Amino acid sequence: MKHFFFCLALFLSVSSFAQFQKGTRTVGFNIGGISFTGNSTSFDQELVGTGKTATNNFNVSLNPSMGWFISENVLVGGNIGVNFASSKKDGGGAESKSNTITIGVGPFARYYFGNSGFLPYVQASIFAGFGSGKGSGTSASTVQTTKWEEDQKGIFNINAGGGFGVTKMIGKNIGFDLGLGLAYISTSYDYSYIANTQFTAPPSSTRSENKGKYTNNAFNVNASVGFQIFLDPKK
Repeated sequence: MKHFFFCLALFLSVSSFAQFQKGTRTVGFNIGGISFTGNSTSFDQELVGTGKTATNNFNVSLNPSMGWFISENVLVGGNIGVNFASSKKDGGGAESKSNTITIGVGPFARYYFGNSGFLPYVQASIFAGFGSGKGSGTSASTVQTTKWEEDQKGIFNINAGGGFGVTKMIGKNIGFDLGLGLAYISTSYDYSYIANTQFTAPPSSTRSENKGKYTNNAFNVNASVGFQIFLDPKK
C-alpha cells in the first residue's frame, strides 16, 4: 500500500511546474466530436407488416495543430481538421447509408492560467472546412421497389466557438489535454438525387431526379482529448 501511494504521489508531482517562455512552440493532436448513436424502432405498416428499424450514426474529428506562445500565458496557432461522419439505417423494408468527409484549417487562441503542472485554459477558434459526401439506399414493399443515390458536392462548414479545459503536464515537454466547448456550426452543400422505382402490378418503372441546396445551422457541445508537445524557443 505504501508503494501505491508513493507511485501516485510521484505521478502527480511529475513536472509539477511549467513555465512557458515567449517563443515556445507547440505541436499538438486532439480528437474531438467523437459520437456513436444507435436506436431501434418498432413499426406496424399495412404494406410492409411488422418489424424493427435500426439506425447507427458515427462521427469523429481529428485535429493536429501548431502554435507559438506570444507571451508567457498566450498561445496562438493553427489547426488542420479532418471530420468523418457515417450513417446507416436498416429495417422496415428499407436500408440506406451515407458517408461524408471534410478537411479544413483555422486559427485558434488559448490563454493559460497559472504556471504549475496542472494548467487550466480558455480557448477560442474558428474553422472552415470543405468536403463531399455520398448516400444510397433501397426501399421495398409488396407493390414497388425503389433504389436511390445522392451526391453531396461542395460541402462548406464554418465552425466557430470557444471553451475551457486543462493541460496536465506528464513530462518536461509533454502535456495531456482535456477540453469542453460550445460551437456554432453552419453547413451548406449542393445535392443531386436520383431514384429508380420498379412497380410489380402492372409491371412498369419510373425515374425521378432532383437537385437542390442544403443549409443547416446548429450549436454543438463538444468534448476533446489530446496532447501537446512544448518545444523550447529557437535560439
